[in-house]
Amino acid sequence: MKLGAFLAHSDEMLILYTNVYLQKLWTVYEVAAFLLQQSASAYNMKVVPVSLVGMLLAAVWWSYLQGVTGIFLLISELNLAWSGLIGTLGGACYTAAVRTWQRDKLLMQERLLSFAVRECRCTVDGDRHIIYSNIAALVQALDVFDQIVRDELRPVFKAAFGWCSFEYYHYIFIGFAMTGTLALDYIAILPFSDSPRFHVAGALIWTHWTLIVWPVIFTSLEILMSFKLSYTGWKELLFSVGASLGLVVFPAGVYEWLTLYLMEKAADSNAALALILALGIISITWAIAALYKDACGATRERRRRRQLSGGNVVKKVTGSALPDEEKCSTLQGEGLEDENQTNKVEMTSSWPCHRGQLDCETAVGGSSAPIGEEAEATG
Repeated sequence: MKLGAFLAHSDEMLILYTNVYLQKLWTVYEVAAFLLQQSASAYNMKVVPVSLVGMLLAAVWWSYLQGVTGIFLLISELNLAWSGLIGTLGGACYTAAVRTWQRDKLLMQERLLSFAVRECRCTVDGDRHIIYSNIAALVQALDVFDQIVRDELRPVFKAAFGWCSFEYYHYIFIGFAMTGTLALDYIAILPFSDSPRFHVAGALIWTHWTLIVWPVIFTSLEILMSFKLSYTGWKELLFSVGASLGLVVFPAGVYEWLTLYLMEKAADSNAALALILALGIISITWAIAALYKDACGATRERRRRRQLSGGNVVKKVTGSALPDEEKCSTLQGEGLEDENQTNKVEMTSSWPCHRGQLDCETAVGGSSAPIGEEAEATG
């Protein structure tokens, strides 16, 4: 299996990111090689941090606990302040997980900003000269490779992470554990209801919460958690609890009281029912549009990638670190072999006459023909 051929014939790349990903030579080389051979974007390079699994579980646990507590308090007719207390504690736990992830993102940006391939770790020292030779074939010099990683990989990672940790459908899944089940309960009881207007209003209200309110709350909370990352100790605790109270418990509590009031009025008031119907229609339309946009964006990107990958793989790299050439020149990379004569890479690169662009046509394997014509991916 040849890594270069595998990457050249891949439409997408999925990166399971941890804090050591940008410190290992092989992982940095594979993502940079993909970046040089492909037109990387948020659609064909997916960066999934492993720590997001814990964040997702924490969010679902918080959502589910809040929903179960709310139902229990309604049945037992206890003080709703208990629901606020549990919401605050659960929110503090979730914000702690979000803060940890925000610090990891900041550390990632700092590592990319000062990236140096010579400082990367390699478990087998014998692999180091193989990777260095392949990098030299791709971009002629290790310093140029460092600059490409700093200039091009950093914005790609930043765009892949974005402001929000999860996709929109993840937030729907999180909110469903709290309010989506309530919407299903109201829908299920409709055929047996003595007050269908009330239960229709309830189904639409909790659908509105699932599709709009909770995604907005969780997104706003993540944006707020990206500030004041230097806090530690009691300052960090106060900031997390204060964010939970100020952004989740109080506003969500007030809005919940308002929507429940509308739901009760909908049984007798046409105006209240019409307002709830409008909220439900807007929420469902928004969700369909958002999911459709994501799906169409990914489809368009895949279609564009297939059209571009019909022939040779061409990647334009811009950066001030590339050499200024008065005349167009061609670098022919000889067959680069390791000690076992198993890893060969042949490379043809041409520099245009103007500064700052590098056109690369990569041929991987034992043949000097372009990838699109003869070379095959063995993986």
